[in-house]
Amino acid sequence: MLSKKQQFLRKQLLIKIHTSSMYKTLKMLDIWEEWLEIRYGVESCKTLSIDELNKVCDELIKGKVYEDTKPDVRGRRMLKNDNITSHQLTYMKALWKEKSNNKDELSLLRFTSRVTGIQRMYLEQVSSIEATNVISVLEKKL
Repeated sequence: MLSKKQQFLRKQLLIKIHTSSMYKTLKMLDIWEEWLEIRYGVESCKTLSIDELNKVCDELIKGKVYEDTKPDVRGRRMLKNDNITSHQLTYMKALWKEKSNNKDELSLLRFTSRVTGIQRMYLEQVSSIEATNVISVLEKKL
């Protein structure tokens, strides 16, 4: 997930892109989506990372051309909302109550932090992939 500052920066970059004269020209010629597809492999700026949006700004506003526009997989992954699902959360809590000596939620949160290596304030902040890992460990426990 993006921080508040990153979200703000991303919005500012999108505004810069969509107000640039080159964007307006490409859009008027109805080739904006094709340009994005050719350069970045996407049809919309909404799926681009912050680094990629900076490159688009450089290309559109400063005329700079990047030869290497490989997808920023790590940056794009930050855009995804992959929070734990309600089903995973319910199942994780049920497994915890069944298999743990300390049945409270704080103990589950500490256990989740040990498994994922990331300390969090709330269980809802765990990603769905991390939740799957925690559930796997809980299913094997005892």
